[in-house]
Amino acid sequence: MSTVGNNSTSSNNSWLAYGVNTNDQIAVQITMPAAGNVTDLHAYFAGDGVNLPNCVLCLWSSTGTLLAQSSSFNSPSGSRTVNGQQWNDQSITPYAATNGQVLYVGYYRDHSTWDVFSYQTGTGTIYSMSTTSATPVNMSGMSTQTGSIGAYLGYTVPVTGGLKIWNGSAYAKHPVKTWNGSSWVRNPLKSWDGSAWRWRA
Repeated sequence: MSTVGNNSTSSNNSWLAYGVNTNDQIAVQITMPAAGNVTDLHAYFAGDGVNLPNCVLCLWSSTGTLLAQSSSFNSPSGSRTVNGQQWNDQSITPYAATNGQVLYVGYYRDHSTWDVFSYQTGTGTIYSMSTTSATPVNMSGMSTQTGSIGAYLGYTVPVTGGLKIWNGSAYAKHPVKTWNGSSWVRNPLKSWDGSAWRWRA
């Protein structure tokens, strides 16, 4: 699994809280360093002193089109202090992103609630939009301010290399290594040792 975006809170030095019908969608812009399947989204925020219902992590295109979203979830209560919130981690239906594709990753919260998040001042751009929708929407007419929030995505890179082996009826592609969920592992092959086909690493 690879990630892209801001996955650290160590440089945060300020916080913001937004209220009813104000900046209900928050995002950061990222550029995909390689083609891959986006499988999970992450954002650092919390409810402003209370649990925050109906939160959704979202992936938008460079033009603001909503491409993918997580299931709705509740984010616990946080405080108006630097790093007084928490990471929210959610999986999504895999989205096939291309190398160099510009995306926005962030979150939607119910417009009738308050949220709070920490950020680093003086670097990056925070993108936001107000909406009264009960569900996430396209990011049109975004507002911007200088800052860097905690938001990133996880993706897997498809296996493109490998060998072709005879499966009894045709030559089929056989990856040399495959992803087992935590690391790349070698895919064994069978080779002819002069008398029989035997597995080899």
